[in-house]
Amino acid sequence: MINPLEKLCYYDERNPDHPDKTDYDYEFPEPRDNCACSNCFYGRDAMALEMIAQAEALRIADRLLGKTLKYLATSSGVGSNGLRAEVLKHLEATEGGE
Repeated sequence: MINPLEKLCYYDERNPDHPDKTDYDYEFPEPRDNCACSNCFYGRDAMALEMIAQAEALRIADRLLGKTLKYLATSSGVGSNGLRAEVLKHLEATEGGE
């Protein structure tokens, strides 16, 4: 699996290959600011930023889905008992019923 952090701009501090600033006696450029590192030059930085954004969007969607399923499982006025049982079964399988 691709680690998108490795594809970030060389000067982005989230990149695990980011050099230690104390080893150099010059000012590092800002990430993506007219940068010509190989990740920026070949467009890997832009792809990595998009992958990070999509992963965060998936985490948010997963949390919202979990909250929605919990609401459906505990709401007495919504759905049938069969639906609530299915939702609870799914919650227990995915989150341990938290």
